Amino acid sequence: QKHKWIPVSEKIPEDGRYLLSLPDRGGTIMCGDVMYGKFFSDDYEQTSDDVIAWMPLPEPYQKGETE
Repeated sequence: QKHKWIPVSEKIPEDGRYLLSLPDRGGTIMCGDVMYGKFFSDDYEQTSDDVIAWMPLPEPYQKGETE
């Protein structure tokens, strides 16, 4: 499956941008970055201790796509 949550206990992603799951913050899902094995929110607040799962971002929408 292309879009599946990956627990951080199984794997830390390479540096890049991802969807992050932070359930200890009320089930928050947010975009964030991974740099040097640590997770950061968009305001570059470190969130590594909060993230329990991540997934790659989907491809951007292209005009004319069908579901």
